[in-house]
Amino acid sequence: MGEFLHQLASGVALGGVYAIMALALVMIYQATQLINFAQGEMAMFSTFISWQLMQWGLDYWLAFLLTLACGESDNPNVTYLLEQLKMSTANMGSLIDDLHAELADSSPFSPDAAAAGRRALRNVALSLFVDGDVIEGLELAHRQLADADNMTERLGALTAIALKPDDAREHALDAFGRRFAMEPLILDKWFALQALIPERATLERVRGLMNHRGFSLANPNRVRALIGGFTANQTQFNRPDGAGFGLLEEVVVFLDPTNPQISARLLTAMRSWRSLEGGRRGHAAAMLRRIAAQPSLSPDVRDIVTRSLG
Repeated sequence: MGEFLHQLASGVALGGVYAIMALALVMIYQATQLINFAQGEMAMFSTFISWQLMQWGLDYWLAFLLTLACGESDNPNVTYLLEQLKMSTANMGSLIDDLHAELADSSPFSPDAAAAGRRALRNVALSLFVDGDVIEGLELAHRQLADADNMTERLGALTAIALKPDDAREHALDAFGRRFAMEPLILDKWFALQALIPERATLERVRGLMNHRGFSLANPNRVRALIGGFTANQTQFNRPDGAGFGLLEEVVVFLDPTNPQISARLLTAMRSWRSLEGGRRGHAAAMLRRIAAQPSLSPDVRDIVTRSLG
């Protein structure tokens, strides 16, 4: 009888976990019309937060409430900080530095899967090391950028450099842009990388890059790289003052008469606006209503904005 009750209690507990995750999926879908395929990762991450808080000596129920508060936050800045928590590596710096050095390869470049995987893993190690030790990490990133003989490692190093404010960052970005100015695909990545920098000055950086000699609103790939990249910038596109939404509005309205497909594609970034907290949600709704009020919207953009407003 005791074994039966134990199995029954375990089944109910496990079923409750599944039910809660299913409820979360349904609620997110009803609010955004999108299926959250990251729900499992979010559940695992919340478990990790609770465990870490209890390792720091917090009471179980206090850790539970703090984890719940983190999970319920609709502020993109909090979400970004939680993403950074996942990458915390303060106690693993030497191991990661050793891994990065071990993955260096002086043999001729090879496009095979094993070599590609090694280069990708080396970039991950670099990113983790920079997050754990900014000063030494950036020194390592600048060395990798200077010594790399392939674009994977160059872009990995430049990404690590770009995401940390540093006196040498602008020089590295400018030098890279000049060196590969005649390489369209690489320049697309250069524009997108800068649009993703999680700093308040990024909006003005993006506006400045729109005046760059390598940028044109008539180039769909370049628009997707810079403006589309900016819409993926969690903290700066969703700025509390609504200025990030305003930039998207300007580009969508400007491009709609000549390229409604790219305008509609960019506007899909607003599909989850209802999940934002009140202030940002208000700015997003106002922006969508202004676009909807345009007198001659294309069917493509009209469809997206109508469905977004619901």
